[in-house]
Amino acid sequence: MRQIQTVCRPPHRSATSSATPTPGMLAAERRRGPVRVALLDRHPVTVEGLAQLLSAQQGVSVVGRFYRVNDALASLTRCEAHVLVVDPQVAGPDAIALLRLLQREYPNLAVLVLSDNTDYVSAALDAGANGFLLKTAVLGEILSGILKAADGQTPVSRSLLPMLASEVRGGGRTRQRLSSRELQILEQVATGNTNAEIARNLFISEATVKTHLHRVFNKLSVPDRASAVATAISLGLLRGALR
Repeated sequence: MRQIQTVCRPPHRSATSSATPTPGMLAAERRRGPVRVALLDRHPVTVEGLAQLLSAQQGVSVVGRFYRVNDALASLTRCEAHVLVVDPQVAGPDAIALLRLLQREYPNLAVLVLSDNTDYVSAALDAGANGFLLKTAVLGEILSGILKAADGQTPVSRSLLPMLASEVRGGGRTRQRLSSRELQILEQVATGNTNAEIARNLFISEATVKTHLHRVFNKLSVPDRASAVATAISLGLLRGALR
């Protein structure tokens, strides 16, 4: 029986290219080429089947196929994926911890959850996932979700929307949907700091600041910095920062 191995396909680079591209370089590459996708699931048949289906589609390129968390974490940087499609159940009881780790260690990577476990939809989004699709999704929905996640949107299976809307109306999860880092950056924006100033204050890159702000805009459903601050104030998210 053929042994299944994890695969990571780094992008082709010319001899004059930098060995370690910056987030800005990756964003430019994404705009001019296909979305680079990595897959992580505990079931090899799921990974291989989805990889085969996606490889036949335009606009995406499967650059990594993983069945174990450690293999993925060791290779994601080298693969330079734009989107990771993952079933967090690959990490067992540490599913949500895995999503938090991905957000912390790979802030420029869009994480799209593809899972049949609806018990932690909100928790996954709270932990930094860019979207959540059910495994019953058809190929077109998965492909659309990947492209949306790469563009900073938040694709969610239609059948999950009533549950999420109910939680938002209940007022129980808005604060949790913004990570601690996103709240830090939003507080800096509220005080009038530029992206460059925020980057210096928090010891992160300016590209990382932009990535987090883009996620804040999507989570709060606002178009710009001023609207984000106004919405955050109305929701009581910035009370501590504005005292």
